[in-house]
Amino acid sequence: MKFKIKYRRATFTVEGKKSEYCQCCHKKPKKKGLHFHHKIYAYKTKEVRKNPQLALENTIQLCWYCHRVADSLRVVQSNPEIIMNLGGSI
Repeated sequence: MKFKIKYRRATFTVEGKKSEYCQCCHKKPKKKGLHFHHKIYAYKTKEVRKNPQLALENTIQLCWYCHRVADSLRVVQSNPEIIMNLGGSI
C-alpha cells in the first residue's frame, strides 16, 4: 500500500503497511487517524529524496494526542534549558 509521509517538512510517497491502532495508547483513532512520529531524524532530506523508504525508519504510529505529547517530549529533550526555565520539573 502506498501512502505519504512527512520527513523534515518534505513529503514523500512510500510503500508499507499502516497500523489501525496507536502504538502508545493502543486505541483506534476515530477522527484524525494515525500520524507517523519520527523518534529521531537519522538522515538528511537529500538522502531520503534518493531513497524515500528511509523516511519510515525510526518511526512509530501514534494517534493525534500521543503524537502531540511525543513531539513535546522531543523538544524538551533537545533543549535542557527549558527544564530549568520551568523550575526543574515538567
